[in-house]
Amino acid sequence: MGDYEFRAYRPGEEEAILETFNLVFSEDNPSFEPRTRADFDWAFTHNPAGIRAWVAMQGDVVAAFYGAQPNRVSIDGATRSFAQIIDSMVHPDHRRGLKRPGLFVETARRMLAETMGEGPEQ
Repeated sequence: MGDYEFRAYRPGEEEAILETFNLVFSEDNPSFEPRTRADFDWAFTHNPAGIRAWVAMQGDVVAAFYGAQPNRVSIDGATRSFAQIIDSMVHPDHRRGLKRPGLFVETARRMLAETMGEGPEQ
C-alpha cells in the first residue's frame, strides 16, 4: 500500500500525531478544542499497562494513527492485557474515499497482528 511505513509509535512523534489529530477532528467542527501534549501523555504514554499506538508514516507526516489504552487483568491467575481503541484517524490528504481497504484498515490490521496473542504484553 503506497510508500507508507507501518509501525508502532515511537517516543518523539507526539507532536506529529497531535498535528494530524487536531487537523482531522477540527474539520467541520467550529467548537473543537485542540488536543495537547498533556492530553496525549495522559491517554497513552503515562499508562502503567503500556502503550498500544500504531502509525502509518509518510516521511514526517502521520498519515494514519490507531491508538488504544491497554488494561492488565488477571484471568485464572494469569495476567492478560485488554485494550480499548480510543483514537484513530487518517490525515485528509491520505484518504481514499470508498476504496477498500484503506489506510485506516491497513494500520489497524498491522497493529492488531502485532499486539494480539498469548502473553502479558499481547
